[in-house]
Amino acid sequence: MPEKVENATPGEAPKEAPDAAFVTRFRTRMPDKVARSFDEEQLRAIVSAFGTRRWKRHSLDLRVTIPFLGRHFYFVVLGGPERRSPVRRQADRASHPLATLGNAIFAITFLGSLLVSAFVVLYLIKSVLGIDLNNQYSLGLFADLKYQLDLLLN
Repeated sequence: MPEKVENATPGEAPKEAPDAAFVTRFRTRMPDKVARSFDEEQLRAIVSAFGTRRWKRHSLDLRVTIPFLGRHFYFVVLGGPERRSPVRRQADRASHPLATLGNAIFAITFLGSLLVSAFVVLYLIKSVLGIDLNNQYSLGLFADLKYQLDLLLN
């Protein structure tokens, strides 16, 4: 391998098969002696097992890299119709369990942020509507927001 595609037009150089790039990358990841030891049948089997995977687009595809304390962390959200077979879904559940320390920390942080944001929004709505739950105490969020808006608009 790489194979040449036979249906090239006369006068045009034959094109390499679509999986030739995969075979080239595959061979560069090992010592030359090992890379040269594969015969055509072995390379075809490797391509059929690993090289023909085609990624499909997702309906929801959000990928973000966040710099934090001198390091970069990535965050990926993918969504769309389920295309995996039941066997593959079960294998994915086994190899990527939901109950991990990282997932727990993320869930607690996300839900905590959501709860604090909801509290602030509800507090501001309460203040806009003029509802006083305790006449002797106020967080001052609404007064500060009003002051900031007055500065911004005047």
